[in-house]
Amino acid sequence: MWGGPTLKSNALNAGQWRNKFQVVIAGSNGYVNKTIDPAPGYDQPIDLGDATINAPLDCSGHDTFMQSKFFTSGPFDANLCAAACSAQNVYNLAHPPAEGKPKTCQFFTTYLLYKDGVAQGQTCSLYTMAWNSTYNTNKGYYYGQSHYTVGYSFAFSNTTNPGAPYAACGSSASSTVVSSTAKASLTAVSASSTTLSTATATPTALLPDTSCNNAGLQFAYYPGLASTQWDFNSPNYGLDAENYKTVTPNYTGVTNFIGGFAWNTYHQSSSIYSSTRPFDHEKMILNHRGYFFAPTSGDYTFSIPTCDDAAFFWLGDMAYSGFNEFNYLLLDNQANGTQSATVTLTAGKYYP
Repeated sequence: MWGGPTLKSNALNAGQWRNKFQVVIAGSNGYVNKTIDPAPGYDQPIDLGDATINAPLDCSGHDTFMQSKFFTSGPFDANLCAAACSAQNVYNLAHPPAEGKPKTCQFFTTYLLYKDGVAQGQTCSLYTMAWNSTYNTNKGYYYGQSHYTVGYSFAFSNTTNPGAPYAACGSSASSTVVSSTAKASLTAVSASSTTLSTATATPTALLPDTSCNNAGLQFAYYPGLASTQWDFNSPNYGLDAENYKTVTPNYTGVTNFIGGFAWNTYHQSSSIYSSTRPFDHEKMILNHRGYFFAPTSGDYTFSIPTCDDAAFFWLGDMAYSGFNEFNYLLLDNQANGTQSATVTLTAGKYYP
């Protein structure tokens, strides 16, 4: 009896030697139960077959993926995921973010991850809301010469609360707004995470001149790393922005917002903003440049929530020239939580 499916790829026991006599197996059959026990507090599991959920952002532009857990010992058990879901909720509620509400796990998928047909362990992917089988499109990836695939995949939705979008549909996690109440918000991102900043000033607001079609930000995509090694032990993850000053990007475009996308799958590709082609997910660099227009004079606070992996933000002369890995206004990574900085700006000025 086995804790996971028996397949030809893991039927590797061909027999044994006893002294000089070899015992061989002439034939064998494997039987796989295509059902799975329900997890307490969750609806009946949904059989996803040989794929798993590849969730988009919710209708308000927020990522619903929280994290993945990987188990390599014991039988395949959906209760491991349910316990991880509950534990994550306890932690998030006890450690709310500086801005916004804490995310809670209301939906999870679980599957066996195979490397070249051999099971490596059980994966649990946690989400803030339920997704239906329309998004059951992730069948694995290639890494080097190895092919990683998905099998014995199921989805579980919280019976009491299947989750909901983080904010009202149509609102954006990553838009730039200047209103008559002089409350402005700006987003800044590097890698694949959404970042948000807010600023409050006095009630008389100016508006930028957009008559020359200058709204938005230029962005550039660079695959991999130019000349640095990915270093998870350093605050900047080994990323030196100077390396990208003279490197020709693989793709450029213009966007009127920053972020608004997130990926929880590696070695795959997706479009960014309105790009005409997909980009690799792993170890990519996104550079955004433009000007922040101060509608009023006053103090402006820029914030970057926790991101994956690292995000830099430069403002003023350093952003125009001379920026490097040390003279940033803000640096955030996975370990630091939300980082903020307050600066005094003058109404009507454009700040690079």
